[in-house]
Amino acid sequence: MIGAGSIGERHIRALRQLQGTSVSLVDPREERARQIADRYGCVSWFADLAVVPLESFDAAVIATPADSHVKIATLCTDRGLHVLIEKPLSVDLEGIDELIERCKEKRLIAAVGYVLRFQPTIVKLRELVLDGSLGRLLSVQSMCTHYLPASRPDYRQAYYGSVNAAAGVILDLSHELNYLEWIFGELRLEGCRRASVAELNIADEGIADLWLSSSAGLPAQIHLHAADRDNRRECHIVGSRATAAANLSTGEIRLTHCGGKTNRFEHRADRDAWHLDQARDFVDAIREMRPPRCPATEALGTLRVCLDAMRSPMLQQIAQG
Repeated sequence: MIGAGSIGERHIRALRQLQGTSVSLVDPREERARQIADRYGCVSWFADLAVVPLESFDAAVIATPADSHVKIATLCTDRGLHVLIEKPLSVDLEGIDELIERCKEKRLIAAVGYVLRFQPTIVKLRELVLDGSLGRLLSVQSMCTHYLPASRPDYRQAYYGSVNAAAGVILDLSHELNYLEWIFGELRLEGCRRASVAELNIADEGIADLWLSSSAGLPAQIHLHAADRDNRRECHIVGSRATAAANLSTGEIRLTHCGGKTNRFEHRADRDAWHLDQARDFVDAIREMRPPRCPATEALGTLRVCLDAMRSPMLQQIAQG
């Protein structure tokens, strides 16, 4: 486990629940590394990746700042390790094609931690789309809104504080784009509107709206907002037979059919359960030599769309009272 931040700790909690899996930890903050290793029974901990005997490990989970992901993954795969890389895959495209090709040549698993692919509500939505329950697909809308200073008080010291992290909502909330691509296939960016928010004091956008289309012509919209005090994570899919309205926060899906008949589904599970399923998928992919649920090739597609969106002009900074 490389990186002992909050997401790294969550990965360790999940991995330690898998039978036959032992974990070692790397983090330059020695006291933090020691505390987390003791808390979860890690077999060892290191303060410097350079001194880790990588050849003695089977796999690495990389939960460091996004601009370091590819460099660390390259080091690990050069030593023969499978890798699970936290999202986003990177902040640019440099070195990713070479990393993917290296993994292909060495028959190594390269997974990316888009954990919403394991969120039960998303899994059910995908099932409804793929089994034809909604009929011919007409449109999809997705949104994620939160108030960043409340939901992540340390954001200025973490991801959003890095000058190299392209620290805005498009990359930070790229989960929405990635799960839509898992359900509907590759999406192409048609347009993007970005706006900064002075109150957040971050370099990049705090608000973004993306307009996309699938290869089949399905129009898709994504709304992202990091300064909205009304926390919402929703997906709305309209088909010729039925409409699915999902609240990802509560786990509820409301399915409205032609004629007005409504079905409700509830798929509640906490975030640790999603990460446990993700960890199990990664380990099983290694054991069975099969693709993980989110391979690096698909995360690269998500990153390409994000980078295209991030090239859109920024609207005038919005000041809040």
